[in-house]
Amino acid sequence: LEEVAVSDLTEKILEISGDLLDNIQVFDVYRGQGVQSGSKSIGLNLTFSSEKRTLVEEEVNDIMQQVIEALDVTFGAKLRT
Repeated sequence: LEEVAVSDLTEKILEISGDLLDNIQVFDVYRGQGVQSGSKSIGLNLTFSSEKRTLVEEEVNDIMQQVIEALDVTFGAKLRT
């Protein structure tokens, strides 16, 4: 939704991801064709890392799924494909 601030999204992502999230970068905010009226599309790049160990793909995928579900429940955000 248009009224959801990017900072609210990133705060929730940090809450879910914890210490494994190294960086969040907003690379696009789009309003227009293909996006429902009253909504916006926000492109985010999430970088995960750990100084203590090597992360495995399954672990990162699990965190991403939790993030997607939390953003949907909290803000009604949907993953665009």
